[in-house]
Amino acid sequence: MNELPAIIKGVQSSDSLSLVQMTGPGGCALTALVIDTVASAHWLKPGGKVRVTFKEIEVIISADPQVKISAQNRLICQIKSMRVGVLLAEVELLFHEISITSIITANACRLLNLQVNDSVLAIIKTNEISIAPDD
Repeated sequence: MNELPAIIKGVQSSDSLSLVQMTGPGGCALTALVIDTVASAHWLKPGGKVRVTFKEIEVIISADPQVKISAQNRLICQIKSMRVGVLLAEVELLFHEISITSIITANACRLLNLQVNDSVLAIIKTNEISIAPDD
């Protein structure tokens, strides 16, 4: 599981869902869609410290930092290491001194011609991020 520290900037709620805007390492913008509101989760307020977590299989890699897609969580990273197997590739990324792991297909790794030290864009969909208070 990947984990980043963040601070809540804002919360927009509707019914039992909230869109949480956060600031992460290096001032990066992060968003999460959670099944909670300020009324049901007292810690869900601006200024609150949170832990942002997401699975390795949810980290999409793009060699093009300007790619236009709907996913809002975009982290410019450097490839630290790679293990490419027959079917899958485990790509270790470095984001502001924090390791993030992405598991993609080996075919995708070859198609993107990924190499150690390349700069890439790690993309995580808003609904694939979980947050919890950082007590």
